[in-house]
Amino acid sequence: MLSIKSKLNKLEKRLKPNSDPDEFAVVKEWVNQGLTFGQLTPEQQEIYVKYQGFDVTYLYDLFEVVPNFLLELKDPPPKTKAEEERQFRERVAEVKQLVDKAIAEYNAPAAVEARRKDLIKRGVIRETNN
Repeated sequence: MLSIKSKLNKLEKRLKPNSDPDEFAVVKEWVNQGLTFGQLTPEQQEIYVKYQGFDVTYLYDLFEVVPNFLLELKDPPPKTKAEEERQFRERVAEVKQLVDKAIAEYNAPAAVEARRKDLIKRGVIRETNN
């Protein structure tokens, strides 16, 4: 009977995601140190992305902004449907805030002027006297 239980445990471990809880202990240390994503090495960034379970840099890449955000620990999984919905609304608000900030940075007069000067320099557009 014991060998069957042992085999079952091994099979269950294989079916679970490839992460053991201690693998992400270092993430907690980084958060406690107040590190930002930009301060991590590429290998450490991969660990943080794996810990979060999704590519946290996607929006930054989309808006061509350097990802240098403060590292955070994940929220524990929701225990109730209401808690799950609350967490979802919070995430939506966070994403909206990030997108709004990226759009504001992209449309800032200095950024617009820098892009215009770059296009003139590359000969894509001509300078006008407006």
